[in-house]
Amino acid sequence: MTIQRPKTITTQVVEIIGQRLRDGVYPAGSRIPSESELAQDLQVSRTTVRNAMAKFAADGLLIRKQGDGTYVSARAQEIDTRYGGQWDFSRVIEGNGFTPSIKMLKCVKQLSSSAEAKILSISTDAPLWLIDRIFYADHHAAIYVTNMIPAALFRDQAVTPDGNMHIHDLLQNYCAQTVAYATTDIEAVAWENLPPLFQDGRAKRPLLRLTETFFNRDNMPLALGISFYDDSLLRLRLIRT
Repeated sequence: MTIQRPKTITTQVVEIIGQRLRDGVYPAGSRIPSESELAQDLQVSRTTVRNAMAKFAADGLLIRKQGDGTYVSARAQEIDTRYGGQWDFSRVIEGNGFTPSIKMLKCVKQLSSSAEAKILSISTDAPLWLIDRIFYADHHAAIYVTNMIPAALFRDQAVTPDGNMHIHDLLQNYCAQTVAYATTDIEAVAWENLPPLFQDGRAKRPLLRLTETFFNRDNMPLALGISFYDDSLLRLRLIRT
């Protein structure tokens, strides 16, 4: 059994302020409430607020102006390209000035490989749902995504999931599971290792391969995602919150 430790007060304040930045409660360029005001609003000490604010300042999301207060950096608008700590590819595409769309290629139930079973903590040859799709930036194929979800997590074993949903929504709607965090491995790979969906004449620079494992709050793996990302077309920036 894994022992779950409660979040610190500072961590909770960081999450609240981060959510307010994402929701535009504190828009880019605006002056946020003072430490005293936030401490009173959140019912915590000024020291706790100061520690939380220091994290955002270190990440370049807040700018402190001596004698004038703390302002939201223009970079803060970029944190909405991430969804609960993981990239939301539709928002990434929008953030790069394109209109996003999704084309589902495949949504099938199949048996897991030994490698997939190890990552997802299921037995080899256990059934899982495999969903392949392409995210388009305008008319350009930008991101090729494969998601794998253990079939045992689905409340209704007869239903076929909607492959146009974000992975978070898939897990919430079909499995009643909420993603708490994800681990991400990033590596460069050759075009030859990918199906020919980007063959539109663009330069064949290496692609980025993102391998993400999604977990719930009990540290149970919920899904595996493998994405091939053309960063010659889209900028991918990590903002820590």
